[in-house]
Amino acid sequence: MAKDRSKGKKKVSRRAGEPVPRRELDEVRAREAGQGDRPNILINTLNVFTRPLQGLIDPVKRVCYPPLEAYWERKYRRFSRHSRKMLILDLLLVTALSALVVLWIFAEAIFPAPGRPEIVSLTASWPERVESGAPLDLTLSWKNDS
Repeated sequence: MAKDRSKGKKKVSRRAGEPVPRRELDEVRAREAGQGDRPNILINTLNVFTRPLQGLIDPVKRVCYPPLEAYWERKYRRFSRHSRKMLILDLLLVTALSALVVLWIFAEAIFPAPGRPEIVSLTASWPERVESGAPLDLTLSWKNDS
């Protein structure tokens, strides 16, 4: 038996399935109930951040939830065993598709497709007046920049 230094009582190790004496159980419940009286600093800190957002989220819930619930009943309720998995998979696929479309639009806006580089420049020249059957001087010049 190991001795608990904080309380001065002996700590008893029990086997699995062995009942706990009523006195010990009452002591543990009393200690746990006493801990609930202290304010939880972390939760109160999070409430400072979440309360203002709740005013924005509640109207969105009222607008979005009824159509989503109707869609759920119509589309997924018949697959009772895997209905949640199928809904989550569908939502992930729609999210991935929309993310790809947004990424594609931003990529086109930020990185426009480059034009073809001019490797060979070609110019042609001919006389202003061309007569049928007369000799013609046509000049082609090019420059290879590769």
